[in-house]
Amino acid sequence: MDEELTRYRALDAELVSLVKDIKMLSTLSWPKRMQDQFLADWRAGRHQLPQVEYKKFNYADRRHALKNIAHQCDAAHPVGNYLQRTAHSWQVATLLLDHPRVLGALAWSTLVLELGAPVALLGGWWARAWAVSAWGFHLGVVLLMAIVFPYPLVGVAYAPLLAVERPPQRVLAWWRRRRGGR
Repeated sequence: MDEELTRYRALDAELVSLVKDIKMLSTLSWPKRMQDQFLADWRAGRHQLPQVEYKKFNYADRRHALKNIAHQCDAAHPVGNYLQRTAHSWQVATLLLDHPRVLGALAWSTLVLELGAPVALLGGWWARAWAVSAWGFHLGVVLLMAIVFPYPLVGVAYAPLLAVERPPQRVLAWWRRRRGGR
């Protein structure tokens, strides 16, 4: 094995040791008793979220170590690129775990956006609002997780919901007025 791969293997082992005990979903999950109570209340017509107290974390030292790992990786090398992206992903995860209310808000907004997709079928303002929200969601995925979904990001996926023909028509009308109707 060449030196570069040996170095990446050591960096990978360091990264795994830094994050092996970080549990994202189980940390943010409601206790079973609270889940059952919420569902029972919901069925009874009491629609209120429980007040959950999340454990406080401070992963600043680990984020710093993950940042150091990322800086030691060459993004042009396939293994280096993978390790760099993985380290960045864990940096974001630890930052969100340090602020569980933000993570909870993002999770709920994602759920609302996904389940609310049928409102786009109402057309008009509803369709435009949903399309802009969905585009913003995909932009957030890029910024937080470095995962790119090109089709929705360039807006093609939302074009049928937006009046994309109007801006070019307005520019053309303006141009014609400016040229004296020619």
